[in-house]
Amino acid sequence: MRAVVFATLVGSCAGKNGLTNWENWGELTDEEALKAPVLDDDFISSHNARNDVTWTAGRNAIFEGATLKDVKRRLGTLQSHDKSQILEFKAPEKLVDLPSDFDWRTDARAANCPSVKEIRDQSDCGSCWAFGSVEAMTDRRCIATKGQDKTHLSAQDVTSCDHLGDMGCEGGVPSTVYTYYRMTGVVDGGNYGDKSGCYSYTMAPCAHHTNGTKYEPCPSTPKLAPLCKEVPRQRSIMGAEQASWPGGLQRVSTERHQQRLL
Repeated sequence: MRAVVFATLVGSCAGKNGLTNWENWGELTDEEALKAPVLDDDFISSHNARNDVTWTAGRNAIFEGATLKDVKRRLGTLQSHDKSQILEFKAPEKLVDLPSDFDWRTDARAANCPSVKEIRDQSDCGSCWAFGSVEAMTDRRCIATKGQDKTHLSAQDVTSCDHLGDMGCEGGVPSTVYTYYRMTGVVDGGNYGDKSGCYSYTMAPCAHHTNGTKYEPCPSTPKLAPLCKEVPRQRSIMGAEQASWPGGLQRVSTERHQQRLL
């Protein structure tokens, strides 16, 4: 029954949100337009000449020589058009003076949370929708528990196994990752090459449009997300569903940790 319900949810989500037709989401699909360079000196100059901006544009070496098509494959985040997924406005309960600057990396409340200082590498895969979500979950769980829960949630699990209208390296909607978390949980897993977690990232970092010595150049053919590793459910302990993975590690699911996340 669970498999039938899950398949129905996937079909409903994909059709309802229009994920089968990316042009509905404002995606640039014109091949001629995609040949344009991603770095534009005229745009940089015009932006920096404005008086109403808070940041300075410049040339980033990672994008030198890249076209819009080259970079597009890494821009996988889509905004859901389903209004039922948009949080209603909530009036502020208390007005306080805001600090002139704020940085979780130096905030005492996150002193024992190494993940807030971490920058993960998605490789040449449009999985930023998965990365942003699990990074936020990982940080918030740690901060909420004052550093007691340092579980490094797996971006690979979400990239490969979350099919709630999401498409792996071809993009997805971050909000559906939280639905996936509530429905099935997210396993732990580190970055590429990390053997300590359950399902670490399987796509190696690569050099994007640069000639470096640290990483091999990214492939000319866009990467596809590896197939999901199916996991049999086994038992429930303290309200958290768990399942076996290679090496005896386990999938941590929803009930026990949902309050921490929220």
